[in-house]
Amino acid sequence: MNYPAQGQSLELQITRLQGDLTQLINVMYRGIERRLSPYGVAVGEYAVLAACFFNEPITITGITQHVPLEAGRVSRIVSKFEDRNMVLKVRLRSDRRTVWVRMTDEGRALVPEFTRHVVEHYANVTSRISEEELITLMAFIEKMTENAVLA
Repeated sequence: MNYPAQGQSLELQITRLQGDLTQLINVMYRGIERRLSPYGVAVGEYAVLAACFFNEPITITGITQHVPLEAGRVSRIVSKFEDRNMVLKVRLRSDRRTVWVRMTDEGRALVPEFTRHVVEHYANVTSRISEEELITLMAFIEKMTENAVLA
């Protein structure tokens, strides 16, 4: 990567930062997709499944609090996993609008395998980064995100 030289305008530095972050996100997603595609699972689908696994039982709305996808998309993904017998949707008799999602035994068995592949990819991506560098990066991203929310 070509890092901006000191003295370049802030606008140019931010533009380059945006490009670098986009490239990083693409690398992260492509690696996960490559590792999970043999299972027929995309990155967003894995995120939904992991949210169900680590927070069950959970509602569709609850999943959207963990995964940056719209409720309609989450609902379609949950239906796909229900068709594959990985999750079970349960509606309450008292409120048929609320859908709770529970993992099936088959889903519970597969998520740790998927997660292992994701963690391996993250380990590869961060292999030459010190813990201090990673903490600094995460703090930087958190601060920028907070600034954006406050703007």
